[in-house]
Amino acid sequence: MPQRSPNLSGDRAARKHEIPEGQCLSLCVSDTGTGMTPEVIARVFEPFFTTKPIGEGTGFGLSMIYGFAQQSGGQVRISSEVGQGTTVCLYLPRRYGEVDIDGPDAKRPTLRRSEQGETVLVVAQSVRWQYA
Repeated sequence: MPQRSPNLSGDRAARKHEIPEGQCLSLCVSDTGTGMTPEVIARVFEPFFTTKPIGEGTGFGLSMIYGFAQQSGGQVRISSEVGQGTTVCLYLPRRYGEVDIDGPDAKRPTLRRSEQGETVLVVAQSVRWQYA
């Protein structure tokens, strides 16, 4: 999983990724799966869009990543080639400044511990992750 902090200095680079000019964090995830056609790529960030059979996927994953990136002032880019796999890159602008240790996030409530007999729901899309 390559991680880098590209510098999107200059209007051209920032416009290309549709994020503010300056440094950003880039997190890219690649697979060697079946890849996607241009028609699928055009719809991949739509909520509920999926290429999986009914009952095997909700189509929320990439649309949620897209929404998170947009709300954070960033962007998501996807590249794919049929038969070669897919790469999804998340670009988030770097935050400059100090952390306010007395700010609203500093006073988070203490959560109670779970009690014996309570159930915790863990959802995993891959069977391989369910037993890891």
